[in-house]
Amino acid sequence: MEKVKSKKVKIGFLQEDHDRYLKLENQLFLVVQELKQITVNSLGVEVDNYKLFLDEPKSYLINHYWNLYCDHLPDHLNRENTLQTQTRIDLSRVNDLKLDFWNLYDKLNKHKPKIDASGVHSTFKKESFNIYLNPAKQKHYKALQDVLNSIEELKKVGAEVRLPIFLHRYIPDILPDQNGLGVIIDISNFGE
Repeated sequence: MEKVKSKKVKIGFLQEDHDRYLKLENQLFLVVQELKQITVNSLGVEVDNYKLFLDEPKSYLINHYWNLYCDHLPDHLNRENTLQTQTRIDLSRVNDLKLDFWNLYDKLNKHKPKIDASGVHSTFKKESFNIYLNPAKQKHYKALQDVLNSIEELKKVGAEVRLPIFLHRYIPDILPDQNGLGVIIDISNFGE
């Protein structure tokens, strides 16, 4: 017999987490953009391997500059000083940007972008912040929905419903809503 795969039921969305991770990713791409701009300004060419570049941007810049523009200079010269003197590039800023990049990268956890030779590619998906109903708790969740729907039906037919907010004292899976006048289901207890 074939198992029928049931459709996941979305019960919420982690908006604050989504916004926080999106902001981190945007900051990361701004750092990459600034590093790219430093590379173009100092080398006159685009980055040819982002994986190598982001691992050690300072070494990448020094070695590429030397190979592009300094092959006629004696080998005993300090390559870092040569780059800084000839381009006025601030390598301490490059190092700071590298640290910023990897710090942001680590903070992105499972939403980290993919880094390969061709660039940095976002893997950020809005759907990964959806909260889906745990199938084992589906009946419980449905019963709570029925309770809340019944309260709304009572209101519609003119019944006096006094302070449904106090339901959370008796049913721990119900919380006061944002304005404090109604109630909602605590979805943190029902997600997968």
